[in-house]
Amino acid sequence: MTPVVAPSVRDRAAPVVADVVRRGLEEAALALGALGVPTPTLGGKLLRPLVAYALVPPPVRGAVDERFWAGALAVEMVHEAALLHDDILDDATERRGVPTEVARCGVAAALVLGDHYLTGAYRAASLAGSPDFLAAFIEAVERTVAGEVAQARSAGRPLSDAEYERIVTGKSGELFGAAASLGGALFAPEGLEERVGLGRALGALYQRVDDLLDYCPAADTGKSPLQDYRQGKWTWVLELAGVDGFDLAPEALLAALFASSRREPSAARRAVSAVRLRGNELVRRARSLSPGDTLVAGVVEGWVAAAEAAVDAQEGALGAGVLTFMRPSASMAEAEVRSLASALGGPRDWPAYFGAHAK
Repeated sequence: MTPVVAPSVRDRAAPVVADVVRRGLEEAALALGALGVPTPTLGGKLLRPLVAYALVPPPVRGAVDERFWAGALAVEMVHEAALLHDDILDDATERRGVPTEVARCGVAAALVLGDHYLTGAYRAASLAGSPDFLAAFIEAVERTVAGEVAQARSAGRPLSDAEYERIVTGKSGELFGAAASLGGALFAPEGLEERVGLGRALGALYQRVDDLLDYCPAADTGKSPLQDYRQGKWTWVLELAGVDGFDLAPEALLAALFASSRREPSAARRAVSAVRLRGNELVRRARSLSPGDTLVAGVVEGWVAAAEAAVDAQEGALGAGVLTFMRPSASMAEAEVRSLASALGGPRDWPAYFGAHAK
């Protein structure tokens, strides 16, 4: 079965808006590059800059200038730095359908590049020329790292939904909140706190969608599937499925997530419904801030569509008995071999074991 690519936010957003965002970031990247600061290729979804633009009050969107795009680029650079560092920690071999920096160039090169993006992001943020935005940006970066630390410390155990929400609001919501502060800080301070709160909530919703996609290997997301589960990272989808640990085989895990009956839809289907309900509430909040504006609604609709398409693809694959897409990546296989080797003892113990069991 051919993998189905879940639609991205860019597929649902108006092409004109997507082009405006990309052009603005490219110009900001050129200006930052002229100062000797490396910038990412801007090949991702650019969700945070897109949310930043969507939450600019419509009457002042015409005032968006190079200061705004410098701030939006700063947020995107922190995100790209975090991805580079995540790939090192996860020993990831692929992202966005291509080899990762750590797979191509090694840990040292990926680490230094991520550090350079992160430090360069502060220079970009300063070019926005807004003390209010700079303060929000600095706090968001710190809270993002704190969220990552909290998730790492919670590995291997179930979380309450409240604890999970705090973690994802930190690791994902804070940068969206910083992005949301841009337009208000620069052009329209009224309603600033409401927009920042909405940005954080949008980031937390996006993380919930991303966590759901991890359990849909038939949807080509550009990342190794089931990675969160293999790493012992608790996500909200597991609670819906009644899973209380990390010892299930992939087949059993997917069975728990996608099993349905006449009386109740599967946990994955209920997750899609939950995403839609949360999304509708966030759209209502956005419309109360900017009546008649549809940009935030387009972003949210893209996320709901991505979740639904991924679950559709996974249900189709399971219905057809297709399991080959669950083959682990090389990094996953290496991690499993290391775990098994550790369970057998140290190097001194291995010769005796293989001498007794090798055939």
